[in-house]
Amino acid sequence: MERQGVLAREPAPQLFVVLDEMVVRRACGGADVMAEQLQHLIACAEQPHIQLHIVPTSAGMYSGLAGAFIVADLPDGSRAGYVDNQLAAQIVGQAEEVASLGLSWDAVRGEALPLGLTLDVLTEAAKDMT
Repeated sequence: MERQGVLAREPAPQLFVVLDEMVVRRACGGADVMAEQLQHLIACAEQPHIQLHIVPTSAGMYSGLAGAFIVADLPDGSRAGYVDNQLAAQIVGQAEEVASLGLSWDAVRGEALPLGLTLDVLTEAAKDMT
């Protein structure tokens, strides 16, 4: 919760998130917890400084299934990356590696639904949990 406070500060940072649809469909923590989590995601997606998009299961196999990663544009204009897996997390700063993550990000965003359809998926998933 403390980390989420960053999103409420002024000026608020821009946050771009892409989630696989199965993240919002797979029950974790019980139906009530999932429904609350999904309502929170809907509220976040409706904020102007947050872009939340879902990659639908109909996309099939896509590069985002290789694992979670973050590409951050830093205040000085540089970029950094962060890659996480079951064994270790790694901060990526080398230009070639960051560029590779940037290409992966572009490919993942290309598979994602626009905001309106994303909100439809989140709303439907929340209803399915209740």
